[in-house]
Amino acid sequence: MKYLILITMLLSFSLLGSYKEISTKEVKKLIDTKAEYTLVDSLTSIHYGVDHVPTSINIQHKEVKEKLNLLPKDKSKMVIFYCMGPKCFFSKNNAKEALSLGFTNVYVWNAGIPDWKKKGYKTIKGGSFLPQATINFVKPKQLNGNLDKVVAISLFNKKENKGLLPNSKIVHITKFLEKYKEIPKDKPILLYSLYGKIDKVAARFLLSKGYSLSNIYYLKGGTTAWKKAGFKLEE
Repeated sequence: MKYLILITMLLSFSLLGSYKEISTKEVKKLIDTKAEYTLVDSLTSIHYGVDHVPTSINIQHKEVKEKLNLLPKDKSKMVIFYCMGPKCFFSKNNAKEALSLGFTNVYVWNAGIPDWKKKGYKTIKGGSFLPQATINFVKPKQLNGNLDKVVAISLFNKKENKGLLPNSKIVHITKFLEKYKEIPKDKPILLYSLYGKIDKVAARFLLSKGYSLSNIYYLKGGTTAWKKAGFKLEE
């Protein structure tokens, strides 16, 4: 029976197909030539509101089915997903969801918006203002033994983070706009994620809502660095 289930799963996966990869140069050419494609920013509405790649629409992580009306009715049309670079899994997961919904011409732009900016290409300002600030960080060795002095806020769920710091509260980055008020203003806050790539945007968002810069920290390197330093996560 177990083998039958495994075979069924493998067959289902093969029928879904897989996404292809596309480079920054190729995306730029598509935009410049006004080709037919749909470019999807898979980051949060907060990120998208700050800036995004020209022509892109915003479908947050795991919201492809919910925002299906934003995608082409013809599922053979080219759809490209991007986020914060090779370590960001939002675009990959959205691409997989699109494949499961029957889209057949799905791409992941792995380099994403960081490479776009690195190459000096312009982004579109989304109308949201986040204060510019240098956010305080702590390294795993500094944090170990001091977790009781901060309110640890995980921006990903346990599976996405590959574990949680002890006594953490999850305020998922995709729901941050609606749920940030659950984070206390009168205590030191530690924001963290898998690699620490999205923490600073979340911190800047809190600043825009009146939180004190002196009370906001992020874990440098995220749970990946924490584990690498030899410390345990709740799994």
